Amino acid sequence: MAPQTEQASTALEQAAEEARSAMDTIHAARLACDWLEARFPDGNDLNNEARALLREHGWPDENREAVAASIRNEMRDMPIEIAGRSNWRPVGKVLRPTEFFILLSTGGPATRITGRLDKAGEPADRLLLEYQHWFTPWTPCEDIIYAEDQSLEWFCQLFVFDTGRDD
Repeated sequence: MAPQTEQASTALEQAAEEARSAMDTIHAARLACDWLEARFPDGNDLNNEARALLREHGWPDENREAVAASIRNEMRDMPIEIAGRSNWRPVGKVLRPTEFFILLSTGGPATRITGRLDKAGEPADRLLLEYQHWFTPWTPCEDIIYAEDQSLEWFCQLFVFDTGRDD
């Protein structure tokens, strides 16, 4: 393999690892919040990262609601940028976003989540966790399991994409 090709391959592997790390953090946060909100009362579904996140946010010294709020706030602070774009609309009509992205990291490597929004401005359809390195196209993470897909949806629902205003 030529040195440049090998470097590009290594750079993309690093980008994929960063995207996987972001997914692991989001998934652990959702598991922790679900457990705190008694969706998994026995705690068997908590992974080590979720347990560590609970301790980091004061569990068991703080009450469940306070710890869950603290975890959700940390997740809301995770994005670097959140943006939406709209379909074509006649002049004078309200432009509401129909697609969005949440940028989690920039540069080389970079990670983002993309998706479509329903008419209520909520994430809809399949969400994509994507990564890239300098001068490479965005590449979807292909190894996301169903539970992690639910975690991406949970994470995206922490954000407001539609102001609901007509101005």
